[in-house]
Amino acid sequence: MAAAKENRQKGVEKYEAEIGAIVNREIERQMNKDPEVKKARAAVEKLTAPAKRLTNQLIQTSKLSQKDADAMVDKVNLPPNHAKADPGVGKVMASTFRLLNGNVQGIRQVKHDPARAAASRSGRHLQYTPGDYKNLVHEMSHFIEYENEGVAEAALDWVKSRSDSDKPVPLKQLARGNYGDDEVAYPDKFLTPYVGKSYEARGGALSTEVVSMGVEHFQDPVRLTRFAMEDPDHFALVLGIIRK
Repeated sequence: MAAAKENRQKGVEKYEAEIGAIVNREIERQMNKDPEVKKARAAVEKLTAPAKRLTNQLIQTSKLSQKDADAMVDKVNLPPNHAKADPGVGKVMASTFRLLNGNVQGIRQVKHDPARAAASRSGRHLQYTPGDYKNLVHEMSHFIEYENEGVAEAALDWVKSRSDSDKPVPLKQLARGNYGDDEVAYPDKFLTPYVGKSYEARGGALSTEVVSMGVEHFQDPVRLTRFAMEDPDHFALVLGIIRK
């Protein structure tokens, strides 16, 4: 009975996904007929073209070759079902290794976890939801602080220099989200309050969200353009770190 119910549920989900894809294609087709939509898209492409060129240039001029990046991915223990659940993960990881200029070497395992993305310094692993490449890149970027001495300290000093508060405040006072009472951040006009998150109160090794929150924008030229325009100070800091 349970197996039959599960199979029916999977059938329903597959049907809903197929219908959703058909609807989305039709919406896209209708929108492409609208000259105003075409004009808006052209404007966005023009605005984000420099961001695309920058990301491509950073990858192509990386100290890490494509061959070496692919070899690094091959050494990572990926989920057994990744070829089916997320066939693009290897390509994204290789591009990110190159984007980070060889500054991340120690990722040993990648796990699927739909609950919440995370990176483990001690376990040398990260977890993310299949297909969510923004969070995959974010978690990979945490390893820059884990593996490169002085980066986390410099990032935290930068956060404190931006904030008017000497002490962090509860993150849930600054942003919406399911944050715990022990999650705190230094307040400032960051792109998002999560940038100012501090882990000092928890003890252990120093870590921040400065680099990871910045690098995740390189996954999307629209977000990268917004990042560079709205917080050029943070953008310049992250760019300098990943090209070290």
